[in-house]
This record gives sequence, C-alpha cells and structure tokens, in this order.
Amino acid sequence: MYAADPASLLRIDQIYPCRRGAVVAEFDIELFRCFPTIDERGELPGADEQSEFAATLHQDVMDMWLAVTCCDGLRMIPGDVTISDPGGGVSTITFRVAVEVNPRRTPASL
Repeated sequence: MYAADPASLLRIDQIYPCRRGAVVAEFDIELFRCFPTIDERGELPGADEQSEFAATLHQDVMDMWLAVTCCDGLRMIPGDVTISDPGGGVSTITFRVAVEVNPRRTPASL
C-alpha cells in the first residue's frame, strides 16, 4: 500500500497538510497454465498443439483483464502483464493492478 495522488492514483512521496491523498494497494494476480512439452519419446509437440496453447494463453490474459476491470465504481490502474515459462511445463501469467482503497477510521482508532 502507498500514498497516491487522488486524481491519477500515481504514487506520491509526500502528502501536503492541506491536501489529502488517496491510498492505493497494489496486487499481483497470478494464473498457472500447463503447456505442451517434449514427450517421453523426446518428440516436440505439434504445431497445432502449440497454436492451441498460444490461443488458450491469450484467452487467459483476456479473462484476467475482464475479471479485474468488471467492478463498477472501483478506481484502479491496470499494470503490466508478464508471462514466464521457466520450464517444467508450466507458464505463469502475472497481472499487476493498483486499486484505490478507502481506509475507514473506527471510533476506537480516533
């Protein structure tokens, strides 16, 4: 979480006494997807199988985007999407999003 400019939700280093800033929480949403690899005979996956996986990966990113942007009234900044496949037959899609939060003071915290 960090202090942000209320208009742009961009990180700020200092809040001036007369101006109240926004509070933003940053999240990384991750999805893991198995992908075709070399089989037990040492053969590469076929072009059709690889194309199908690429289309599925693209749809995964689109679904993540829709899930993050579906909430009305939520002020947020979508961030970078990274896809990594470090080996082992699993790809990781990471979607970063910054969301404005409204911390409320309770009577006990005043």
